[in-house]
Amino acid sequence: MQTGLYFGSFNPMHIGHLALANYLTEHTSIRQLWFIPSPINPLKNSRELLPYELRCRLIEQAVRGDHRFRVLRIESTLPAPHYTVRTLRALSMLHPDQLFTLLIGADNWLSFDRWQDHQRLLDHYPLTIYPRLGYKIDEASLPSSCHYVLEAPRIEISSTAIRSGILQGRDLRYWLPQPDTYNVIAAALRDCAKR
Repeated sequence: MQTGLYFGSFNPMHIGHLALANYLTEHTSIRQLWFIPSPINPLKNSRELLPYELRCRLIEQAVRGDHRFRVLRIESTLPAPHYTVRTLRALSMLHPDQLFTLLIGADNWLSFDRWQDHQRLLDHYPLTIYPRLGYKIDEASLPSSCHYVLEAPRIEISSTAIRSGILQGRDLRYWLPQPDTYNVIAAALRDCAKR
């Protein structure tokens, strides 16, 4: 049994995140899946980043009562920059009994060689790669530590589209795991836009 580590901004979490998490725990050897929200993503505009605690709380509300899922705030306790390899090292020390697998999208796999200590990640942790629309993976060229889950759902809802739509006044509440959080997210986005 493996514990999948699902890193991301989750800005905000949407139904696509949950559909993928559900699929992976039902159709692969992953039995536990831990969401690891990133406090800051250097590749994204921080003016659009919802407060970290709000993002964590929204994920916790979405997965409450499901024993398969857990939210870890570990990156908020680690020094920046938040490289995946550092977080995995810390998690391995804190949870030596767990067999971790790193979950990444096909888009991230195609740039994986630019990740900090990417070879160390490949040498020490299995990777589960899920499909993303518009990104093709040559399964034959994958290292033996990588597993491509071709059949995983491709729900092409993005947090970017949700943020943009909400700021434009669109009703996208059913793209969220909990439609009643729409107003909270909308208010937080308006605050972010004022920064």
